[in-house]
Amino acid sequence: MKIAILGTRGIPNNYGGFEQCAEYLSVGLVEKGHEVTVYSPKFHPYREDQYKGVKIIRKSSPQNLLGNSLSNFIYDYLCFKDASSKDFDIILELGLITSSLSIIFCNHGGKVVATNLDGLEWKRSKWNVIIQKLTKTLERYGIKHSDYLIADNKGIQEYIKDEYNRDSEFIAYGTVDIKESNSDCLDNYGIKENYLLSIARMEPENNLEMMFDAYLKSGIDLPYYVVGNHYTIHGNYLKNKYRNKGIIFLGGIFNKGHLDNIRYYSKYYLHGHSVGGTNPALLEAMSAKTLILAHNNQFNKSVLGENAFYFSSSDELSKLFKQDLELKKKEFTHNNLSKIDRVYRWPIVIDQYESYFQRLLKKHQKIYSEKKMNNNMRILTFDIVDWFHIIEPSADNTLERWSNYEVRIHNGMDRIFKILDENNIKATFFILGYIAKKHPEIVKRIHDLGYEVAAYYDKDAYQQSRIEFKQDLQDCINSLESITGEKVLSYRAPGFSIKKQNVWVFEVLNELGIKYDASISSVTRWDSDFNNSSESTPAIIKYNGMQIKEFPMSVNTVFGQKFNVTGGGYFRLLPYRLIRKWLNDADYTMTYFHPRDFDPSQPMLDGLSLKRKFKSYYNLSTSYTKLRQLVYDFDFIDMREAAKIVDWNNVPIIDLSHHSNNK
Repeated sequence: MKIAILGTRGIPNNYGGFEQCAEYLSVGLVEKGHEVTVYSPKFHPYREDQYKGVKIIRKSSPQNLLGNSLSNFIYDYLCFKDASSKDFDIILELGLITSSLSIIFCNHGGKVVATNLDGLEWKRSKWNVIIQKLTKTLERYGIKHSDYLIADNKGIQEYIKDEYNRDSEFIAYGTVDIKESNSDCLDNYGIKENYLLSIARMEPENNLEMMFDAYLKSGIDLPYYVVGNHYTIHGNYLKNKYRNKGIIFLGGIFNKGHLDNIRYYSKYYLHGHSVGGTNPALLEAMSAKTLILAHNNQFNKSVLGENAFYFSSSDELSKLFKQDLELKKKEFTHNNLSKIDRVYRWPIVIDQYESYFQRLLKKHQKIYSEKKMNNNMRILTFDIVDWFHIIEPSADNTLERWSNYEVRIHNGMDRIFKILDENNIKATFFILGYIAKKHPEIVKRIHDLGYEVAAYYDKDAYQQSRIEFKQDLQDCINSLESITGEKVLSYRAPGFSIKKQNVWVFEVLNELGIKYDASISSVTRWDSDFNNSSESTPAIIKYNGMQIKEFPMSVNTVFGQKFNVTGGGYFRLLPYRLIRKWLNDADYTMTYFHPRDFDPSQPMLDGLSLKRKFKSYYNLSTSYTKLRQLVYDFDFIDMREAAKIVDWNNVPIIDLSHHSNNK
């Protein structure tokens, strides 16, 4: 994807808030293979054209002439006008108010525009009534004309829905882990351990005055340090009012390591922000395992939950100072750090932005211009096996050996479910009998999510007699049907292992009620030499008076050599652009993936040939990204839906009655 990030004072971050978001997000998306551009004002001190792979475009900002607020409208307009004229797929606006006029009046140029609202700017008490009303109006029309909205706080998301009846995507703000604590840096600022701390801009809505009053009322015998630029109108007011009262203004500190330690060694972290979304300083306090006392509002509570002490007035905060709050510190800090790890780490946030952008492009029908969706059949299937079910045909692959291996199937399954849910795509799951018995919860989850459950038994079909095959497959089908309560209609042979000498498999499938098969591959393999299907298209298999509807593997031919590129080793090996081109050109595509394909940390099995090792393990680290790109580039259906679409009266007939009927 080509992504433009607008609305900030540029990267690398020299300011905070959205600038930090722009830096971490842009670099993270570049590392994931996307092309990202960040717009920066010309006054930014960083002069290079790229930063860690992120392109930088500079635009003028007449702040010296018009001041910060008014100049931001002009700067945002210049950035938006330029971005909308370029070939970006996504324009991400960080902040709504100063970009609202651009969003409302500028031609979007066919781009997808996603806007992160930030906080409720019209509530900021530094504005007079006229400015507040104007800001509220800009918010209303900016939200109306934005293609899509992002909220980094559940409270903001609820506000957008309640106030404007617009849906928004919740994507949290991010933070990074702190380094090991070290109190040495405190001496640089004249700080001794055990103190109160606030980190905030000197603005009325951050309630510093309320917290300072509470500090004085309580008589608590600890110094109170305040980090943030105090050379502002409100900062000067606070310094004059609380001069020589034990409140120490440290000014701005931009060394993150020092800030982390200043937070860590504080007794209480006081957070008074009241009109923003998710404040980065709050997340960093949580990450630093500080005991937090926060202003009681929906934005702070949506982040902290029950793991902080809350106040709404100086009297309430003063009373908290007189209590033994340390009794809750271990519990609160543990829970806050756990939430940081679950929700607010930058890798998680970057993944969410990437996934959301991909869904937006698909919904907006702005994927790739050469993409063909409507006339081509693309079927998504997964063979549900664990990582150790890749044994050479001659190897000992008994159930006893399998039971000795680590269970890792859930790793891949969770990632598969996530992709399908994000893209609203259905798939067919061919489930190994061993998995159905050992992990019925997986079968149940597949069924409960509305995906097709199909059969895939443990042994290659040609390794069994007809009687053994029928007994084992019946056992697999019974296991699946007992979990789902529904008839199994589809089957795939492991390794596409139907050979010319065991075509009786189709007769057995018919006897067991299977209607659809997906076992035929015209690619010559050690486990499949079935070449009757000369082309990749649905067909009907006829054998001894019965018939099975066949969805064969799709095949691509290069220099006379046939390949299955829509799954397994070739999917990982070949460049995605080539795979995408083949899918664009194909009228029919059958895919086959496995949970192990998306588990790059799996161990390597002993005893595999070099060829098998290469085929089974090469490029595992890229396969999840490839699959994600694949389902975002193309629409897929499951075999149930495909069976309804195919005109079975006009498909090729493959008559196998002349082949041996081995028993």
